[in-house]
Amino acid sequence: MIHNGKVFKIEGNRAVVHYKNTSNCGGWAILSVAQGEHTQSITADNNIGAREGDTVSFNLPTSVEMLITLKYKFLPLFVAFGSTVAMNRRFPTTSGLVSIIVMFTLYIGITRLLYRKDVTEINTGNHNIELNELIMRDNSQITPLQN
Repeated sequence: MIHNGKVFKIEGNRAVVHYKNTSNCGGWAILSVAQGEHTQSITADNNIGAREGDTVSFNLPTSVEMLITLKYKFLPLFVAFGSTVAMNRRFPTTSGLVSIIVMFTLYIGITRLLYRKDVTEINTGNHNIELNELIMRDNSQITPLQN
């Protein structure tokens, strides 16, 4: 999947890129409540000569996208669901509405715990991520010529 982000820092021939993760996943409204918009960070090969502040695009492999989805969307859901099932076994008279409220409260809490930092560093494993294109050059760092 192609993402757009802003170059935060240059480290040799690699660029640290911050991008927004929005939780618009096909109608999962609870995701936007739990996660909202969150900044994620990846390190990519800077083969296009991007500088700090530039807006760039990059492609994350499907396997990395799947790992992000599993960790930040489904893991909290599985833990919350499992905790709710355990609660219902321990307290069988608990109503279904109470169980649903407990499950979603746990889900939101676990997700917020995972996103407790301002920027989440995404581990791309042994995938080599490259910047695709320079979308917009940040000209605020260029000083005007003096006559």
